[in-house]
Amino acid sequence: GGTGNDTFTMGTLLTADDTIVGGDGTDTLGVTGAGGAVIPASAAVTGVETVAVTTGGADTIDANIISGLTSITVTAAADAHSIAATDVTTETFSVTTADADGAGDDVIALIDINLATTTGSADEINLTLTNADNDTAFTITDIDSTNDGVETLNLTLTQGVDIGTDGAADIIIADFSSAYTTINISGNADATIAGTTATTTATVNASTATGALLFELGAANHTVTGGSGADTFDFNANLATADTATGGAGADILVSTIPASRISPTVSAVESATLSFDNAGTFAMTNVTGMTSLTVDGTSP
Repeated sequence: GGTGNDTFTMGTLLTADDTIVGGDGTDTLGVTGAGGAVIPASAAVTGVETVAVTTGGADTIDANIISGLTSITVTAAADAHSIAATDVTTETFSVTTADADGAGDDVIALIDINLATTTGSADEINLTLTNADNDTAFTITDIDSTNDGVETLNLTLTQGVDIGTDGAADIIIADFSSAYTTINISGNADATIAGTTATTTATVNASTATGALLFELGAANHTVTGGSGADTFDFNANLATADTATGGAGADILVSTIPASRISPTVSAVESATLSFDNAGTFAMTNVTGMTSLTVDGTSP
């Protein structure tokens, strides 16, 4: 490459015998997966700042192969595909759907991001998700860090193309397999967080997010903060006194089935609640502020 911002498009043809040298600009290497490593371990690639991956199967990338790499971008080309990255340090990571009108590219089975080292107490990963489809949500079946030890996942959720249906999620994250202690969420996408397997991450902070978010919450001592959209905090049957839910500028909703005990969670700036009583439980509003509507259903024995 030269002094400009060069792009090297290799598709599936990058081999261990190839040598690619970027220049002084911000250079990009484009590769297409075929299942396995998208960049051979012995390939000589230097001076490239961005690797742009189009998935082709169960693809992998070792960020340590390219010195000076600053970002990894992934385009999900088919629903069964996945991407796993190892030796990640400060690189940013982003995943998007293939195009606005394509079918069969709205799901990625796994995004697995692993740091080069996780010996610290404040290890974090930065991940941006973008839905480019006109009318179908981008579903991420699982977000994971299989080598564990990552404390914080920073998610930026980008709408891309607004689906347009009132209340419809632009992005659906089905599960977080890793035991992150904190998930920070920003961006403008409407999204479902932990839609299939309710998250047990203790701290979920979406205070800067502007989309409408649905939080599915599992059994944990949660501190959950919504953004400026109309957010829903669904504690399922897991709401407890130790939980804290803080809404934002939108018309927020708390949803839960109340256990057969007395609970007094801390709830603020959440305008309404829908509570189901399947047992002789008590929802004490001692620590509730800003709630203007309460809907109760079910019967207590």
